[in-house]
Amino acid sequence: MTADDDRRPASRGGRSRGRWTVLGLLLGVLVASLVVSGLVLLVNGAGSSIGDRLSSVQDPPTDDSRDREEALAAGRTFVQRFYTYDPSMLAEDGTMPAYAEVGDLMSAKFAGVFEETRQIAEYTVREEGVGQKAVVYAVGVTAIDEDSATLIVGGTTTTSYPASAKESETERVDFPPQILRAEVTLVKVEGRWLVDTLAVFGTEGPALGEEPLGEEGVPLPSESATPEGEGTDPATPAAPGETATEGAS
Repeated sequence: MTADDDRRPASRGGRSRGRWTVLGLLLGVLVASLVVSGLVLLVNGAGSSIGDRLSSVQDPPTDDSRDREEALAAGRTFVQRFYTYDPSMLAEDGTMPAYAEVGDLMSAKFAGVFEETRQIAEYTVREEGVGQKAVVYAVGVTAIDEDSATLIVGGTTTTSYPASAKESETERVDFPPQILRAEVTLVKVEGRWLVDTLAVFGTEGPALGEEPLGEEGVPLPSESATPEGEGTDPATPAAPGETATEGAS
């Protein structure tokens, strides 16, 4: 027997021990993976059976609180932008491109109505120098599901006009703030909350978005507004009652 013959059994034994070591490590990783998967099902899964828990992890339910916050934010942004415009928004052609972009916050149905009537607001700003600014104080959710929501929005609108024909964008006179209370309905389209109708409390006729309207459907200054100092003190709108509200930011 040679020295090489003595080394061969030892070499085979070393390789065998190495394979068992690798196999043991792989089994350890497999067991650890199963433990982690079980913990995920236990912590994140919903349901009474393993199948229900597995299904809930693979297809988790929607986050209702996030949906609610997104709907509130969409309603607030829409009302502020819909009721805010002034001569500084006018382009050289006499239109208000930034105001026209409010249509991106609306459903196709409502955007069609808005497209037909916003030109009147542009005319009023262009020819009369009228401006308006909205402030939203509170937004409340009265109903919400996976693809629709109804909000109550409370705030004020302040109308202004130029002190003189030459100072349409600088020296301006403000009317007292007018209370604004409105019901806004939204629909979810491709993951985005879009405004579908707008109904202002205290006004007659259908809500904006329900059917095409004439000039009365345009968010123009109130005819009952009086110059500052001649009317009553501005009132702060009450927050919607019995609804979840988002305060002013």
